[in-house]
Amino acid sequence: MARLHSGRGGGSRPRSSSPLHRILAVISYGFRRRFTEDEKTDIEMASLDVTTAPLANRKRAAALRVYMQDVLAATYIDLKNAYVRNGLLKLEQFGILPVGRALTILDTVRKKRSCLNDCVLR
Repeated sequence: MARLHSGRGGGSRPRSSSPLHRILAVISYGFRRRFTEDEKTDIEMASLDVTTAPLANRKRAAALRVYMQDVLAATYIDLKNAYVRNGLLKLEQFGILPVGRALTILDTVRKKRSCLNDCVLR
């Protein structure tokens, strides 16, 4: 993912107090906590590879597994990043999430800010 950060090597993030350079990010566990248990179960079920399914369904399941592996491998997830946002919007298109739920997951700022909920990185 373009703005999933593994925290390994490669210099430092630019520091800026400008709101334009702020990243609304959560750690991968915090990102997973934004989903209900039923949503997480539905995502897991949709990611299963059914060898008798049509190739298009198998590719969609594989793409979902790749996306979720990227999320789990990340140290933090930039909720404003296009790759992250498009991935969740695809879950709506595939019928895994109800319409409108992706934006709720991405754009809801928790009242209590913590790295399990929301962190503004600069």
